[in-house]
Amino acid sequence: MMDWLNSNDQTTVNTVISIVLLLIFLFLLILHILSKQEDEGEEREVDELVKEEEEDNYDYGFWLDLAPTSEETVLDNNESKDIPLDWRYTPIRRDASDWVKELDLTLGRRATTFRTAGSQRRTYTKYNPRSARPQGIIYARTEQISQARNINLYVGVDTSASMNGYAQSRRAVQALDEIIRKDNYHTLVTCVDTAFKGWQSGSKVEEIFVSGGGGTYMTSFFEELDKIRRNPTEKLATPDAAVLITDGELTDCDWENIAEYTQTFNRQEVPVFIILTNPKINPPETLKNFAYIYHAE
Repeated sequence: MMDWLNSNDQTTVNTVISIVLLLIFLFLLILHILSKQEDEGEEREVDELVKEEEEDNYDYGFWLDLAPTSEETVLDNNESKDIPLDWRYTPIRRDASDWVKELDLTLGRRATTFRTAGSQRRTYTKYNPRSARPQGIIYARTEQISQARNINLYVGVDTSASMNGYAQSRRAVQALDEIIRKDNYHTLVTCVDTAFKGWQSGSKVEEIFVSGGGGTYMTSFFEELDKIRRNPTEKLATPDAAVLITDGELTDCDWENIAEYTQTFNRQEVPVFIILTNPKINPPETLKNFAYIYHAE
């Protein structure tokens, strides 16, 4: 009888231990499933972010807030605003965009023209073939003195309300960064919504104060350029090239004005580049005859 009781107690203990172990196993299994679901959720979020970045062709770096720092509501109207816009970012170095290569090529040819159009001087350090004449007279030789000067590049950045979206503003700043980090140009930058906001210079994007948030009238940029072309000064030298960075959401009147100014600059051998941040917009066909048109990459 005692043996049977002892046997029954041992069986009960074993059963209890088995139940406890089973409960522990189930608890650990539940924790594992919950952890796996959480990891999968994070992976899905990352994949969605990557997909959005790939759809926007995003490979430019980490961006900070792009919203206006002012509490004032940005309205897309015909007024000019001076709301500070935080368009800063940390750029990632990469190969130059196609339009930047075209800009370098165009301005490189122009710089060569400046260098060869220097003054002359007479020198005896180089042989003059006339000196071989029977009289034995040694003649001086005339040589060209190279006189290089800075390439004056003027850049207008559309800061109207429609440019304050994430994709538009980051493409605009990426394009500006590709220009402003070049040290072989004397670059002046201005922000434009419906009004010209003054010229700025800097060696990096972070040094440019970006403001705007009003309506859109890019003619203002070309009006200021034309004033400089007509009456250059020591601080605002004759433009050698102009770049407008915009989403292209302009009125027909605005496009017509830009086309007229571009034709004028084209006759003066001042190339104009228009960089569009919105891939869905194309300018009028007539403008393509006088300006370099590219979409921001």
